[in-house]
Amino acid sequence: MATRFLFSSTPAFFIIYFGSSIMAWFIKHAPHWLILGITNGGKLLPMLGIATFLFVIGKPNYLPYF
Repeated sequence: MATRFLFSSTPAFFIIYFGSSIMAWFIKHAPHWLILGITNGGKLLPMLGIATFLFVIGKPNYLPYF
């Protein structure tokens, strides 16, 4: 539990505290394969959201809400 908190809160803290300058530095110095991976992961997020939405709609308990 503590490990998950550290891995999720530490990057968020640095991004909020240092602002866009640290992110601009990271994007400038990150390897190309990492930037492509983040980009492709971001492109897959809408598909994951739609799939989750359709999965929830298919449950009989939730059908009256749609």
